[in-house]
Amino acid sequence: MALLVVFSDIIIPIVILAGIGLALDRAFKLDIQTLTRVGFYVMTPAVAFSTIIGSELTSVDILTIAGFAALHMIVMGLLAAALFSFKPFADKRTVLSFGAVFFNAGNYGFPLMLLAFGDWAVGIIAIVLVVQVLLMYSFGLFILLRHQEGMRGALRRLLRMPVLYAILLALVMRLFDLSLPSQLAIPLERLAEAFIAMALITLGAQLSRSEFAGDVPSVSAVVLMRLVASPLVAALMVLLFDVPDGMAPVLVLGAGLPVAVNVFIMAREFDRKPEFASRMVFWTTLLSTITIPVLIVLLHVR
Repeated sequence: MALLVVFSDIIIPIVILAGIGLALDRAFKLDIQTLTRVGFYVMTPAVAFSTIIGSELTSVDILTIAGFAALHMIVMGLLAAALFSFKPFADKRTVLSFGAVFFNAGNYGFPLMLLAFGDWAVGIIAIVLVVQVLLMYSFGLFILLRHQEGMRGALRRLLRMPVLYAILLALVMRLFDLSLPSQLAIPLERLAEAFIAMALITLGAQLSRSEFAGDVPSVSAVVLMRLVASPLVAALMVLLFDVPDGMAPVLVLGAGLPVAVNVFIMAREFDRKPEFASRMVFWTTLLSTITIPVLIVLLHVR
């Protein structure tokens, strides 16, 4: 696919919807916490559930995707820990490492995969999202809270993640070949249809409050790690582990997504340099409008 066509057909729709959210927040000061909760507790679980139920992924496929995602995050975490131990990054090492490891698989990744590949790819990125949630709210929270809440507190927070239960329920229903009654299937379908717009408007509203100036060396380092090194690591893993051709481009493209908004949310919640975390989200999201089209062309998506 020509670079201009990728930008026109995939990136511009994403930018327009995020821009609507940014403009609405600037004009009306949206309640971002409410938007985030609707997306987190309703939209994302609904989309993850419906896409897995309708997906043609086998149990082996799901295990392959989950194993790939976990290994990729471990490799990125080790690279980040090594790089960010040096000056001028050492004082921000934890939040920088989170930015290098955790990417926006939800309110950026789901819409991107839908536009770039179609419905089937959302099932793949949904599994990646679950692995991220598990690692972020277990090992990640333990790193942040090891002197406060410990592993038990992190586990309690993990068990509050609705997307985890949505995906587990979908997997159980697939295992026993169960289907939803129409009274439930129709609302889920409507939620799935609304997800792209809702997710990107929420992302735009969050970005409107991001602090974008300052910390140039550290921001540049995390941009390179997240948008360049991460997809390169994923591409190398695809070659080394002989990942099926259908999954490979989705996993590599997903690895090139910007820093997860949840990194900023956690940094704000636990007072771990939230202003800098906001900059990481802002600049990686902005610059991904350049790197994502290049990745799509290199992967020959269309």
